[in-house]
Amino acid sequence: QFEKNALDKTLLGIKKAKDDNCWPIIVYAHWDREYEDQPMKTTRKIAHSFIDAGADLIIGTHPHVIQPEEKYNGKIIFYSLGNFVFDQYFQPKTMQGLAVQSIIVPEQRKIIYEKRYVQMETSGQTIEK
Repeated sequence: QFEKNALDKTLLGIKKAKDDNCWPIIVYAHWDREYEDQPMKTTRKIAHSFIDAGADLIIGTHPHVIQPEEKYNGKIIFYSLGNFVFDQYFQPKTMQGLAVQSIIVPEQRKIIYEKRYVQMETSGQTIEK
């Protein structure tokens, strides 16, 4: 996020991993504006470029609120998982998180997703399947 040419370096890394037959290629991005319910157009464009370069799954964080997911060219982009463990109890949307279990099925080159919405509690909690 703060490094010069970070986007170009990330795209090159994705392409190299794809050329080296790595699978799955998962990008974990720290991006976008805090407390915004929707990703910026720039963030969507960057996410699409990651998929176009060869990424198989993108998981985003930083906004502290859940943002929508998108299916792009058959791949899933989770723009923001919201908060999972953080002391932001000042509004309901910062007390919500999205837990995503990604089940990788190599023989089918497929990723299966299971989502669970989590309401943060000030006293802590566990998530059970």
